[in-house]
Amino acid sequence: MRIPSRIVPASVLAAITCLIIAIFARKTASNHTPGDTYYPDGLYLATVMSLAVSIGVTLVIDHIFGKSERAPRWYGIGFVVGVIIFLFGFPWANLDRGGGQAFSILEWWRAPIIATVAYLVAAVVDANTRHQREQAAHLAERDRQAKARANRQRELGDSLRQCCDDALNAFEELPTHLIAARDTLDQAEQLFHENAYAPFWSAIEESTAHLGRFSATLVRLRLCASTYTTATAEYEGAAPPFPVETSSLEQLAAHEMLVERLHEHVRPAQRDFHFASIYEQRKTNTILVAGFGTLASAIETMGSRLAREIVDLRTGVAAMSTTLSTELSGMHSSIAAYQRERGHIDGELLHRHDRVVSMLDNIQRGHRPLL
Repeated sequence: MRIPSRIVPASVLAAITCLIIAIFARKTASNHTPGDTYYPDGLYLATVMSLAVSIGVTLVIDHIFGKSERAPRWYGIGFVVGVIIFLFGFPWANLDRGGGQAFSILEWWRAPIIATVAYLVAAVVDANTRHQREQAAHLAERDRQAKARANRQRELGDSLRQCCDDALNAFEELPTHLIAARDTLDQAEQLFHENAYAPFWSAIEESTAHLGRFSATLVRLRLCASTYTTATAEYEGAAPPFPVETSSLEQLAAHEMLVERLHEHVRPAQRDFHFASIYEQRKTNTILVAGFGTLASAIETMGSRLAREIVDLRTGVAAMSTTLSTELSGMHSSIAAYQRERGHIDGELLHRHDRVVSMLDNIQRGHRPLL
């Protein structure tokens, strides 16, 4: 409540006081004659002091209980009630008879006292109401945050499970791409011996496409590992184990044999005039292999690119294992826990994982596993 709004009702009493004094009598205790009605000497000062003290007390009330919207109205109502009480208690009969002191200085403090008490009651009631609203809002906000946190944890759990499924699916795709690349290289070798110039390069291009898909799958698997690490850092429950172990990635070296075979087929073909002529016509053609613009660039850089992506994947999975072992000690989501508790993991998932490892190992050894 601002000070001017407090002055208004208080000034009403001051004006009424001065009006009564002006109309009915001007004599005070120091200048009256015997038999006249008179007023205390401090009458005017008491009126001003009642206003000042009342305003000062309401400032203290605001400081203790906080500002109230209803208190100013009750302050004015209290002053009106105080003025009414003052008027009904005014010694009109004494004025008519002209006798004695009309009333004491304290009579003028009734209105500001009543107004201040009314202000205090309204301030206390509003403070309690405001506290209840704040407490209810705090509880509602706490419930909202708890629900949001529960929803977030549920989303993270779903994301982790989906991430593990995607990672295992990507891991299962790796040997299929290598087997497809190996089979097309077998075709290219046969076509080379048959002097089938254009079909040979078509087979080479198809083989690089399969290796390119192998490369894209490595990227997917690395992104799954990165997403898994980020999610587990925030997830508060026991996360599902990441399905790919660091040791499993050692079998990805199987691609090296296929890249070497690719170069072994391409080099003699480039030395042959007829094969080289077809190659010159097709080497700048755009091919549908992600990250490679032409057949020539795919053949030249495929080996280095795959090696780099495998290193990045190993680094990501190893970092994930280290992070989880440190931050999530004792939880099943760490790679260490996954390796220790293999016997407790779903048998089908373990079978799928081991089957991929076996297929990659057979490719690396030159065996021909069945899909």
